[in-house]
Amino acid sequence: MELQKVLKPFATVTSTLSGTKYCTASLVLIMWKRLIKTLEKLRLNVRNLSIRRTISSLLQFLGHMWDKHMTAEMNSVWIRASTVDPNFKNLSFLPLLDWGFGTLSLTW
Repeated sequence: MELQKVLKPFATVTSTLSGTKYCTASLVLIMWKRLIKTLEKLRLNVRNLSIRRTISSLLQFLGHMWDKHMTAEMNSVWIRASTVDPNFKNLSFLPLLDWGFGTLSLTW
């Protein structure tokens, strides 16, 4: 049962980012950070030590993939995509900069 709680956020992210009837580029950073925050919260609440270790390994892997593939230029592309997405017209992007994306230039 606890393992399902760990895997469900991955299914949600996969399903959302696999959409074909809507733009998903604007969701990449938001879904990535939501996944990390969800796993961090689960790690604190899971009683099974093996599952807690699995969550820690997943978080470490996600951090490694972030460092390997998400350069400042790519972060800028994802934030720009979110900025022009009408679904996020009321979304404040200042907290994104506090999520570990670093200082980004959003000039076009």
